Amino acid sequence: MAGYAKRPPVFVLTGGPCGGKTSVLAHLQWELPQHGVRVITVPEAARTLMESGILPAEVGMEAFQETVTRTQLALEGIFRGVADAAGVPAVVLCDRGVMDNRAYMDEPMFLRLLKRVGMSVPELRDARYDAVVHLVTAANGAEPHYVCDTERKESPAEARALDEATRDAWVGHPHLHVVDNSTGFEEKKQRVLKAVLHHLGMPIPLEIERKYAVPRSALTRLPGHAKRVEIEQYYLETEQGVERVRRRGQDGQYVYYRTIKAPVRPGVNIEHEWQITEEEYVHERDARGIAYVRKHRWCFVHEHQYFEFDDFSPMELDLCLLEVELTEEQAVPLLPPWIAPCRDVTDDRSFSNRALARPV
Repeated sequence: MAGYAKRPPVFVLTGGPCGGKTSVLAHLQWELPQHGVRVITVPEAARTLMESGILPAEVGMEAFQETVTRTQLALEGIFRGVADAAGVPAVVLCDRGVMDNRAYMDEPMFLRLLKRVGMSVPELRDARYDAVVHLVTAANGAEPHYVCDTERKESPAEARALDEATRDAWVGHPHLHVVDNSTGFEEKKQRVLKAVLHHLGMPIPLEIERKYAVPRSALTRLPGHAKRVEIEQYYLETEQGVERVRRRGQDGQYVYYRTIKAPVRPGVNIEHEWQITEEEYVHERDARGIAYVRKHRWCFVHEHQYFEFDDFSPMELDLCLLEVELTEEQAVPLLPPWIAPCRDVTDDRSFSNRALARPV
């Protein structure tokens, strides 16, 4: 991404109550400038409104969430403009993002909100942010450190439920990182920093993934929070080799990307990816497309790891692949037991999307 993105990258830091978001934001604000990156932080819209006297109990939850959403959109627009004009490498860190509001609304209320703001889920969740980092509440895995005070009134059980609802609101985003409490808090902060640097392409923009061939029957056992997205991608013949353009979305609404990949070794690629317009996608697809892939992708979280379950039936292939992206080559993913039997095909190039692509 570094050197290719047409705008400064935008990251969301979110999570449940007492996940450490405030401390982690401060850590990133201190550390990222040491890597030559200016940090611009978008404040949390809900907190800003409540501290100004606008309370959900007084205006009603639906009106409050709409106000939060519109405020967040406006703040992000202003701060992104500052980042664009910075003249130096910059990153925009959002203290929560617009999809966080989904955790406080039922489905009908959320659909009404989408209609009123005139935006779709892919526009709010995927197009606005390059990556999302979810910090798991201390009430899940670090219970002795979960503290209820005058500001935080949720019980541990309520905190876990809200944490899950907030996380699920972001499931479906192309780059969601769930940072749990399996380490101490100092290590937790470093894991967040590593995830952010990973998406900034520092030291180089590596994509590290593991891939497994899984039975189609596993589709019937996906967790309830799983989100389906539709993917269509075309491979382009260019002077530099083969590149890719992708259409990704749901319910007829899409976000478009261009990607350059260079393999380093099995399961590891140097990857540059940035958003493009629909017009650019169609032009490249029609002018230089040499092969295509169409698939349904189910995104879900298992044991605090983000998985993507690809179903290739739109290409009339009886094939399902499970992928997980890692920040370290040595990391070992904890696979869901219900996908068994499965086979690690990370090193088998015949299971790469390029190998599965069909000629135009």
